[in-house]
Amino acid sequence: MNTSPTVIYGINNEIISWSSTASPCLAVTNGGTFGKDTVFETGTLATPTKDGAIFEGWYTKDGTGDDRGEKVTVPSAGQTYYAKWIDLGFSDVSLQYQGTQTFAAPDGVTFSNWQSEDSGIARVVDGTITAVNVGETTITATATCNGNAAEVSIPVKVTPRVLTYTLAGGDTGSGSITYNYSGGHHALADSLTFKWKDDPNTVVELEEGTDINYTYTVPKTDETPDGGTALTYDYLPMPVGNYDNVKFNLLNENYTFGLSGGGTHDYLEIDVHVVAQGSQRAYLASAAPKADQNFVYTGQGVLPVEGTLNAYADNSTNSDPVDIGTFTVNIEGLNDTSFHSEVSGISTGTDLSSISGLTLPTKPGTYIITASAEGNGYYLYKSLVFTINKATVTVKADDQLVYVGDEMPQFTYTVSGLVGTDTLNGTVSFACDATDTDEAGTYPITPSGANVPNTELYNDDIEYETGTLTIRKGSSSGGASHPEAGSTSSSSSSDRYEISKPSNVENGSIKISNSKAEKGDTITITVTPDEGYELDELAVYDEDGDEIDLEDAGDGKYTFEMPEGEVEIEASFVAIVEAPEADFDDVPVDAWYAEAVQYVFANNLMTGVSENSFAPNAQMNRAMVAQILFNMEQPSDTEAPAAFRDVDSDAWYAEAVNWAVWQGYMSGYGTGSFGPNDALTREQLVTVLWRYSGSPVTGDPAMLNTFSDAALTSDYAQQAMIWAYDQGVIGGNADGTLNPRGTATRAEIAQILMNYCENVK
Repeated sequence: MNTSPTVIYGINNEIISWSSTASPCLAVTNGGTFGKDTVFETGTLATPTKDGAIFEGWYTKDGTGDDRGEKVTVPSAGQTYYAKWIDLGFSDVSLQYQGTQTFAAPDGVTFSNWQSEDSGIARVVDGTITAVNVGETTITATATCNGNAAEVSIPVKVTPRVLTYTLAGGDTGSGSITYNYSGGHHALADSLTFKWKDDPNTVVELEEGTDINYTYTVPKTDETPDGGTALTYDYLPMPVGNYDNVKFNLLNENYTFGLSGGGTHDYLEIDVHVVAQGSQRAYLASAAPKADQNFVYTGQGVLPVEGTLNAYADNSTNSDPVDIGTFTVNIEGLNDTSFHSEVSGISTGTDLSSISGLTLPTKPGTYIITASAEGNGYYLYKSLVFTINKATVTVKADDQLVYVGDEMPQFTYTVSGLVGTDTLNGTVSFACDATDTDEAGTYPITPSGANVPNTELYNDDIEYETGTLTIRKGSSSGGASHPEAGSTSSSSSSDRYEISKPSNVENGSIKISNSKAEKGDTITITVTPDEGYELDELAVYDEDGDEIDLEDAGDGKYTFEMPEGEVEIEASFVAIVEAPEADFDDVPVDAWYAEAVQYVFANNLMTGVSENSFAPNAQMNRAMVAQILFNMEQPSDTEAPAAFRDVDSDAWYAEAVNWAVWQGYMSGYGTGSFGPNDALTREQLVTVLWRYSGSPVTGDPAMLNTFSDAALTSDYAQQAMIWAYDQGVIGGNADGTLNPRGTATRAEIAQILMNYCENVK
């Protein structure tokens, strides 16, 4: 056995103890960090590891100075060697948002394979770490030196970046903003400028609703008696007044405000003073929110206010009117709602529902509408925040009725709440305790499955309503043979023949022979339809098939005189379709258009703008009229080519518009556009109906001479207007005018549609 001394190695510049009894051996395979009492056997030098450093090599001196002696590649027995380490210099990294840090490799070391466990927090490229979002992650890399490799792991924490601000004009000390009211929207950047604290030369643009919003308390005034601490808003502008501690709230977690006294916060408090230099306040007392503010998505534009644009000295229409010039009306989406529409130069006295060019929001979201004006020494401002909620889709299983022994019915359902041509995604399935019709009784039909077509427009959860399967005893052969259909009695002049309508029987008939009745007897037929059905036709025929006269005796009773020979009584029934009742808060029962509104609503020609509001004075646009025509026709073939650049294929009105143009009932502007949101005039509407009716020959043009403005009718609408007046589709106004080019309100369109359906169609 070889008993030569063991080769001893040193680590961390410390001599390691040795043993002279170790056996000769193979190459040293011990990796790792070695302690003072570590003993190595004779052989090849090991490669140790040390956290935060990479092993450079073994040397003959301890390296306390610059002289480490000779680098050892082949060890000699009985010698002491010392490890040399290169510190990689890594420690935990803390960066602010958008900050960077670059790592340079020490002499003799190369880095490769940089990786970030979460590049959404921090990314790394060639040793440069960039903070992307607030959070924590780990950066890794491989260090190489003289063929030795070490894995590097660097914890990284990204914190918000500090913002500072200056007021408009460079004032940084007052902590308050003062600006002169000008009737328009004041963006945050108009009053404050934000910069990075660590880079004051860079201006930071904060996006309202995404990066920042603001809340302030509305002071109590005559116009806002409910103001005070309970009312806060997240938008500008503000009416004239003083607002203490307006909060500018950071919505982006990557930002934080640096406070003047030190520290940071996610909001900033500043006093705001809105002044009206040389102006007195006026009031918009002639306009107010609609009674029902529960707006739900219907695909139609929502105008949450009603009334006229007039200025008054006090908050009452009984006060003196004020000459304030023209108005501006602005509708803007708040926070995550993207929308903007503004019309300026609106004349005093204009009805809010008649503002030309103002686009109304249709999609669910939160909005603010403002009306403002400034002129002739007065200013005016009034605002309202309103919300359009997502629509709720309801799926109700239809009730079914069968008789014992019948086949199980195919379950069906009715959907409500969908808008336009939207349909459910997926398939509605049903569960029912009854699997056959052997046992009479009632059984719930429970629908489930399917999804809404668009979660941005509809609530995710569909409301499901159960239906009822009714299984009755008896036969379903129909007519008087059914036990519930009645029976005949003995022959006499008072014989009564009962006819009822089982819900699943369309027609029934009975025969009466001379053995039951004699010629000349008065026969009474009592018709008793089942609930939900009504008599459609009732007829009595003699042996030759000739119909016998029936006399309606009232109360469901009909009589006839029995001829010679037998007769056959035939009856048919139809399900009663209840016309839905229109119940709109803004349609008084005594309004001239109330009957027309009920008619178009019951016949599915028009709907309300919300559950309780019809908006009779609002305008209707061209897309809506195309949809009404489509609803009226219910065409089976709707494969019409798309023809207009401003009619998106997925718009709720696209199918109706393309169909109406394809059929020649409507047309575009000749510029490749249709103008779906453009308001419709009275002459345009009657022209559409005239074309829909086949462009019939018109009456005498002189019949319009009684109207003082008949000559204003456009050439293309002349024949249509004569036809419409001759057929009673359109009438004149109380002031003796026809108003052919006037914008048609929803109330007028409802009346015209009812007149058309009753007099022409």
